[in-house]
Amino acid sequence: MCLCAFVLFPFRVFPMTEFALRRPVLTIVIYLVVVAFGVFAVRHVRVELTPQVELPYVSVSTSWRNSGPETIQREITTPIEEIAGRIRSVKDVTSESSFGRSTVTITFEKGANVDFSVFQLKEELATLRRKLPRNIGGPTVRAVLPREMQKEQRTFFLFKVSSPMPIQDVRRFVSRQVLPRITALDGVADVTIRGGSDRVVQLTLDRDKLERLGLSFSNILARIRETGVRYPTAPLIEGNRQSVILINNAPTDLSQLRSLPVAKVGPRVLRLSELGAVTWGYGELYSLSRVNGKPTITVDVEKSRDANTIRTAARIRTLIGEMKTQFPDSTFRVLEDGGKDIAAELVGLATRGGWIFLLVFITLAVFLFSIRTPLVIILTILLSAIFTIDLFYLFGTALNFVSLSGLALGFGMMVDNAIVVAESIIGYIDLGVRRQDAVITGTKKVTGSILASTLTTCGGFFSFVFLSGRMVGYYMPLAEAIVFSLLASMFIAFTLIPLVFCYSNLRTVPRSFLSLNWLYRPIDWLRKGALVTVILVALLGWHAWATFDKDVSRGGFFFRPEARTVTVYVNLPAESDVETVNATLIPFERRLVGRDGIRDVVLSVSRTFGRVRVTFTKEAVNTILPFQVKQEMIAVASELAGITVGVYGLDQDSYRSSPGGGGGWMNSSITLTGYTYDKVKALAESLKRKVLLQRRVREANVRFSRRFWFSREREEMVIRFKTDVLASRNISKSRLLSFIQRNLLIEQPTRFLIQGEEMGLEARFAGFQGMGPDDFLGLTYTAADGSRYRLKELLTFGKEKARGIISKKNQKYMASVEWNYRGSSRRAQKFNRQVFKTLELPPGYTKEMSRSYITESEQQMIFKTYGIALFIIYLILAAYMESLILPLAVLVAVPLSLIGVGYIFAYGGYSFDASAYMGLILLFGVVVNNSILLVDHWRFDEKKDKTAAAVRRARPILMTTLTTVVGMLPLVLGSHTAGGGDQNIWVSLGIATIGGLTASAVLIVLTLPAFLEIFETLQRFGSRIANAFQGGIGVSRSRGGVNGEAS
Repeated sequence: MCLCAFVLFPFRVFPMTEFALRRPVLTIVIYLVVVAFGVFAVRHVRVELTPQVELPYVSVSTSWRNSGPETIQREITTPIEEIAGRIRSVKDVTSESSFGRSTVTITFEKGANVDFSVFQLKEELATLRRKLPRNIGGPTVRAVLPREMQKEQRTFFLFKVSSPMPIQDVRRFVSRQVLPRITALDGVADVTIRGGSDRVVQLTLDRDKLERLGLSFSNILARIRETGVRYPTAPLIEGNRQSVILINNAPTDLSQLRSLPVAKVGPRVLRLSELGAVTWGYGELYSLSRVNGKPTITVDVEKSRDANTIRTAARIRTLIGEMKTQFPDSTFRVLEDGGKDIAAELVGLATRGGWIFLLVFITLAVFLFSIRTPLVIILTILLSAIFTIDLFYLFGTALNFVSLSGLALGFGMMVDNAIVVAESIIGYIDLGVRRQDAVITGTKKVTGSILASTLTTCGGFFSFVFLSGRMVGYYMPLAEAIVFSLLASMFIAFTLIPLVFCYSNLRTVPRSFLSLNWLYRPIDWLRKGALVTVILVALLGWHAWATFDKDVSRGGFFFRPEARTVTVYVNLPAESDVETVNATLIPFERRLVGRDGIRDVVLSVSRTFGRVRVTFTKEAVNTILPFQVKQEMIAVASELAGITVGVYGLDQDSYRSSPGGGGGWMNSSITLTGYTYDKVKALAESLKRKVLLQRRVREANVRFSRRFWFSREREEMVIRFKTDVLASRNISKSRLLSFIQRNLLIEQPTRFLIQGEEMGLEARFAGFQGMGPDDFLGLTYTAADGSRYRLKELLTFGKEKARGIISKKNQKYMASVEWNYRGSSRRAQKFNRQVFKTLELPPGYTKEMSRSYITESEQQMIFKTYGIALFIIYLILAAYMESLILPLAVLVAVPLSLIGVGYIFAYGGYSFDASAYMGLILLFGVVVNNSILLVDHWRFDEKKDKTAAAVRRARPILMTTLTTVVGMLPLVLGSHTAGGGDQNIWVSLGIATIGGLTASAVLIVLTLPAFLEIFETLQRFGSRIANAFQGGIGVSRSRGGVNGEAS
């Protein structure tokens, strides 16, 4: 409350200081309440690893076994897209139709009523379900994307379950005992079981016997389906009682199912067991899982979007502990834990924070030559952090790695206001002023400067409201953390610091200690040669820019690689099966299992997709071993042909290879969208040929999916009816199609509750799995009139190319052209931007640069934000200084700081990415603080001695600069990954701030008096012109008056 009042009434700041001095006990109580609430907030505020960049979304998943992408697109995806387009508050609809699966992702507008929209969506889908093919699975609406659809393959929680029982029984145990308990936990959105298959009842019918008896496969399945349905009826009333009647003829055990009457031939009633075998079995194997080479069941848990990561993971760990006790024969082992990952990140951040505390304390102790005074000042950091966490909790905002990084980055700045107040108070105490009067006078003198400097820093971040897309998602939490902490530090500097100095006997040292009076002569020399000084600074700035432009790569976006894992992905053609994918991954697995330094090798396999994920022990994480493993995996992957394979992890460099495209890491891409698939494909192929003309581009690829491993075209088996033959023999196409389907597919007509367990029934013809093309064409079809034909007489059988996956966004097809530019990242970015700008598309077609780089629209938005930030800072300075000219002198600090930014990035070998762009906004607000201190002192100095003002303010300027820089060093040092990518969002941001702030502190002290001299000269020159102009007008008016009177 006090903080809000302080912000809303900034010009009543000093009375707050007087209030704190008059009511010390109440002030202390307020701080104790803030700290107590902070302890509560820390335990209950949501904590996430990364910001929620994406808008709210749901996914609609539908499966249709053995169906190609084009069929699924036409029959399933398009109708769902049409429904999604009618839902209110929908921003984007993105779809992918792959072999056997449709996924439609629906993104909502920010602030939309998602619950109501999802309810409306489910109602529409329920109506659509009756029109869709009968044997599909779904559609299912989920609050998370399927694992293979996620942009980051980062697992929230993964654990394995093993037992002496057979693997199929272990899966059954997990499905019945583990899955319901995990799903019921608060914060859990979805649970996937991998490995084994479900227990089913298998019905294997005799095809020849059915043909001899003239029975239809579909009629028998219809009879079984009718038996498995339960029919509710109207209630019966007996007196005052009402009974609900349920007709249920479903068999309850295998013997009843075998004796089920399904047909009648003449007087004879045929039982199901007479037409085929009814046995226990296991369904088709759709997934396989191994951990360290041993078959196991893995459970992959996805959390809800808004759930607390740490708390949700803790609930799962607690439940696993309970199940270990309840089921001692089963072994539970956690493989990946997102909650512990965040906890580890927090521990690392806390360690860096400890180093910041220590370094800031040492810096202050050196300048103040005291122990107790620096302790009081750095108390500001702790209290500001608590204030910030309180505000995050009150506003319902989650703390994430970005906001915590902003908090850590602000540690050094949090003490700046306290340093200025303390320095001012100490100065008056040194002059012999009574302590209470020194506190009041010293605080009052710097109130305006601190208010202006804090508001300018915060004002720069107000421009973030004009950001959009992923920029606002990633960097708004950073701005919120810094703004909240700086406002809190200002509140503390005006209340707690004066209170401590007033009611304690803090020892101070004479200000002559570490005196900087020796700077007077060089500063005065530079001031007297003001024009030469300005020219030299301009030349220095030009050299810094030239060096920066020549040697620094720009435009990369913040990327957070999985630093402790290496992951291998493979994707095989649609006709593949689990065993084929498993055999493909075995060479990778054999090289890894049992190797020193490797903690776990987790293998997951589906029908066409497989993954090997390698994690390392704590001792091996920071060694060369992970990079050796990655290179070995790339070497194995490069030997594979005809499949899509990728190797990821540790850094931004990755290996990707697919049929028709080059292997290796594709560092550039452009995505095209349009309403016609063939046209989009033609444009993509044309762009591919264009980039390959550049001699530094040797590999290029076109993919039609956001996921490269599902992008290539596939080969499908196609059946075409001989329409003339069918017409001449009066053969029904639908009846013939039904015959073909039941000979090629496993039918799942219904589910039964057998022996207390619900399970499916699989029906098939004997020998269908071993059927080849010749066997299929040799099947005999009996027409409605009893005529018998071989299938080869009625149809043709062949292969055709088909799309591997169909990706669409808002009804537009997508195609991405990827290439690898062999050269420096700066040259690659220059070439990519040139290709992008010169690419011409027909009306209605769009282009987009790779999201790993800042797009052209994002760069324009950043420069617009710069202008808005500087304008806001100027307005604050103008309002504070009551001048439109003097703020321009203060803003000289901005170009001076850019000199340091250019040099530190050029000679440090860093990449100027999106975080560095955002760091400049932080820099703009911080560097003007030093200018304000110097200009303010000069404004209120009776002698108007610019050189003396610079010398007197050099000490607090250097102190605040050193504390800010020293506070950022632990965050920057050691955070640059071996792969060349910045692992943490704060690295580039911190480097930009350190370089710019250091350069500006030195240049402001040395050269700002010279700039003030120039501004003062120009102001005097302008005043002379104005006076002369006004004098000329006065003379003309007087002459006009005389002439008028004469006339």
